[in-house]
Amino acid sequence: MMEDNKYSKFYVDWWNIRKSTVYTLIAVIVLGGGAVGGVWWASKSNFFSPDQTGAIPKDAGRFISFEGDVRIIRAATRETILVTKNTYVTAGDTTQTQSDGRALVQMIDGSTINVRPNSTVVVRGNTSMFGGKDIRLSLDDGQVDVRTEEQGAD
Repeated sequence: MMEDNKYSKFYVDWWNIRKSTVYTLIAVIVLGGGAVGGVWWASKSNFFSPDQTGAIPKDAGRFISFEGDVRIIRAATRETILVTKNTYVTAGDTTQTQSDGRALVQMIDGSTINVRPNSTVVVRGNTSMFGGKDIRLSLDDGQVDVRTEEQGAD
């Protein structure tokens, strides 16, 4: 009769700890670690930042990827801004990469521009007239690779 009322326990020095308490503590640590890891991953992958592709003008190129110090000088305001994932390039804008910067820009005609370190590229034209798309670039300094659907980067 006495054996039915006994709990299985761990003895740590003078404490009597039930097995269910140990299992609950392990479950809380595992679930808490999973929650912290999930929040860390979501913040690193920009899961919480809103996707503002609707705010990009119709005749604007967008940054596919960038790394290092990449800046845009807006033609209309002469404002210099650091590139983020929601930054776009319009006609007249200047893209500058520093020694550690590089960027990949997709224009409205589907062509991609790979701007290498220490380069300055000015988008002279980025318009869509009569159903066709016209892209004009000016390379002030540095190196750039242009790839279109018809012609590769080579």
